[in-house]
Amino acid sequence: MKIECIPYEPLSVMEGSLAAVCTSCEEKGLYLDLQWSKDVPFKLMGDLNRLRQILLNLLSNAIKFTEQGGITVEATTTRRDDRSGTRPSIRFVVRETGMGISEENQGVIFLKYQQANASVARNFGGTGLGLSICKLLVQSMNGSIGVESQLGEGSMFWISLPAEVPTEDHVQKPTEDDIPNESRCLHVLVAEDNKVNQKLLGSMLKRMGHTLDLAGNGKEALDLMQCHRYDVVLME
Repeated sequence: MKIECIPYEPLSVMEGSLAAVCTSCEEKGLYLDLQWSKDVPFKLMGDLNRLRQILLNLLSNAIKFTEQGGITVEATTTRRDDRSGTRPSIRFVVRETGMGISEENQGVIFLKYQQANASVARNFGGTGLGLSICKLLVQSMNGSIGVESQLGEGSMFWISLPAEVPTEDHVQKPTEDDIPNESRCLHVLVAEDNKVNQKLLGSMLKRMGHTLDLAGNGKEALDLMQCHRYDVVLME
């Protein structure tokens, strides 16, 4: 397996992964939330396609095993110990409010063709390969993966990857247009009929320091534009 090591934007990978599963969340009536720590570097070195594959697998599992509540995806900077000492790493977390996993089954779910118990395959399908593939990919990127869970109280799957930041040889420095700047506040109109997308866009824009109005359809958007002056309109 060849693992790439190129500059990528972790926030963009997370947002794209959430956008890919938001319809499934909406169909089950689940919330979908993104939490981004400001100490996470804007750009990292790594394999964005493998990271996206891991996040999508964890998100799909979270949706599959969650009937009420929802899913939260987080990114933070931590420090981890290895043979060369303590060094910074990025911790990605997928947290859900689902059925949970017993302590005795947490040790087998990352093995090939293993699931928490026999009823999982009967009720939810699957081959028991998804998490083992995630573990293989994470280890190939010099990272680690784990789970914390209690029956009936949901689960938290996490992956920790080295926080390698691109140098000037790898990529140009981000410009002011690339980096969210709270002092550059825009008035945004979001025209979107999907409730999950509305919430996701709303949280992203507010976190970047912008103000926004929401329109559930085209007529609402046109009516709002007659009454307000917007810097930008986001549609679909």
